[in-house]
Amino acid sequence: MEQTTTEGPKRPTFLTVLCILTYVGVGIGIVMSIMGWWALHAAQAMVDATSSMAEGMANASGTDMNAVPGMADAMASANSAVKWANVTLITGIVGSLLCLVGALQMWKLKKTGFFIYVVGELAPVIVSAILLGGSAFGGMSLVMGAIFPLLFVILYGLNLKHLS
Repeated sequence: MEQTTTEGPKRPTFLTVLCILTYVGVGIGIVMSIMGWWALHAAQAMVDATSSMAEGMANASGTDMNAVPGMADAMASANSAVKWANVTLITGIVGSLLCLVGALQMWKLKKTGFFIYVVGELAPVIVSAILLGGSAFGGMSLVMGAIFPLLFVILYGLNLKHLS
């Protein structure tokens, strides 16, 4: 007696590796967003407690902190990051979940997963750029926040021919 199997198209190894890396990245992204939310609230409490003390020390020493080169820009960036932190962190979690859904669809060789994934990767980048401006992409956050997402979108795009 012969056995017949109706296996669908085989998933390429490269796509499999990308999906597994995405699953790991999604987990890390969600954990980091949750930790960021807790750290933000802890930092806000500490800033509230120490800001009046720092202001008193600056007044006592006669130091004008705004006279320090770059201090006004640094403070504006920090204030903007704190002001929009909840929005950017929630956008990060939603984006991670969209990436997960997209990667699960691409695992099943569904082309719609690619488009869901692209939205999940690019939405947090765009939201951060709009809300935080150039300060959203300083240093390591440029690599983690913009270059990796674009790289993965390109790499998944190379696999579109395998998706239906």
